Amino acid sequence: MRGFREDAVLGKCTFCGHKVTEGAKGWADRSSRITYGRWVCGDCLVGMKDAVDLAIRNKDSMGDSNEMLNSMLQGDGLRVNPETGKLEIVETNKSSPARLDALKNKRKK
Repeated sequence: MRGFREDAVLGKCTFCGHKVTEGAKGWADRSSRITYGRWVCGDCLVGMKDAVDLAIRNKDSMGDSNEMLNSMLQGDGLRVNPETGKLEIVETNKSSPARLDALKNKRKK
């Protein structure tokens, strides 16, 4: 298989537009990566590090949001499915279809 020629343009950075070239001696070119099918140069990767670290720290400190949602929805007979993240009707009383119909109508509104 034949490789790229020296100084061949491989792509452009999605964020800053820097041309990523093959065999370039610059740090931005050598540390460029393809992420989800898009080029990201090394300068942009380093620039995003602080924002990514802050987002991870905030996510860890936030805790489980499903517990908070379930406590708020408990009175309405609903809960959040932990696997899918969708709202589900809690089957509290199977002998009362009128209650389930009322919950479904309330959910539609």
